[in-house]
Amino acid sequence: MDFSKLEAFLDSLPERGIPLCNIAVSYGKDIVYKHSVNCEDDSLFWIFSTSKVSVCTAAMRLVEQGKIGLEDPVSKYIPAFADMKVRTEEGIVPCKTPMKIVHLFTMTGGLDYNNTPEMDAANAAKLSTVGVAEAIAKAPLNFEPGTHYLYSNCHDVLGAVIEVVTGMTLAEYLRKEVYEPLGMFDTGFDPTDAQRARIVKRYNYNNGTCDADLMEPIVRPYENPNYYSGGGGLFSSTADYIKLMTTLALGGTSPEGYQLLKPETVQMMGENLLDETCLAEFRNGRLYGYGWGLCGRNHMDPDRSLSVSSVHEFGWDSATCHFAGADAEKQVGFFFGTYIHNCMFGYSIIHPLIRNLVYEGLGLGKTAY
Repeated sequence: MDFSKLEAFLDSLPERGIPLCNIAVSYGKDIVYKHSVNCEDDSLFWIFSTSKVSVCTAAMRLVEQGKIGLEDPVSKYIPAFADMKVRTEEGIVPCKTPMKIVHLFTMTGGLDYNNTPEMDAANAAKLSTVGVAEAIAKAPLNFEPGTHYLYSNCHDVLGAVIEVVTGMTLAEYLRKEVYEPLGMFDTGFDPTDAQRARIVKRYNYNNGTCDADLMEPIVRPYENPNYYSGGGGLFSSTADYIKLMTTLALGGTSPEGYQLLKPETVQMMGENLLDETCLAEFRNGRLYGYGWGLCGRNHMDPDRSLSVSSVHEFGWDSATCHFAGADAEKQVGFFFGTYIHNCMFGYSIIHPLIRNLVYEGLGLGKTAY
């Protein structure tokens, strides 16, 4: 293995406007590479949408157990979703199609990320995760469920479904079923004072000038202490989150032998579930060769992606430019940590290059061009 090219690129990122970062790479059961630039291996970040990998994994564990059905209507678990309305050219009308659990996974539920007055009021009233989901249900959908892709609060609603099914808060369920068994003690929704002191500085990227400005720290992505955002509420470290990605890359069983998911479930998570209309809406100019399934993006077409990862490698990124991947065919897991908002350079250039340099360092392929 030779990660010198990857390391040189990571070391160059401050010159390219990325003040700090770190990475961890697993191959089989072992962490084979880690490197930090201007932070520590165990530095903490709010990981925003990379939280989705955890929540989708947790939900698929319940699907495996028969406690959630992918084709079940969301209203089976949260009755507020029973009589949805949808915006059309003719105005707001009753939905013809029930929103299903699979629509939450695939971001095809018709929701959006425009926090409605009802959702803001629910958070101001410090309602629970389920209470906030019920508030989300009051707003009309943007389209009939299953007909389009729109990145949205779908995984927040999925987190609420987990709470209804398990009788636990999302925080409790993730801690009990995912994090503690995997030895992830630096991941959660509410850091201790000691953990909060380890959260790195937050930056905003200037895409025009390729530099970054320091931002004010945040206490929590949502200040409502009773709301656990499945779509973006977690803090973690690269050293912690690589444990989840490693377990997924090993087909669902951790190096220590904890079976988080079955291999066939992990295989399902790497499969695209979007039709051609939804695929075109998902790719949106930066994810050519990828689809979306039960746990974020999944690799479909190496000729278009120029990715050397296996077909069905899957994972996701975040508003703060984190980048996670699991490849069950080659047993490769990776997690790139940083803390910078609005970095289009990161999604378009840094992430794809890091991904390919990981595989090149492992001797499993080279960048195509």
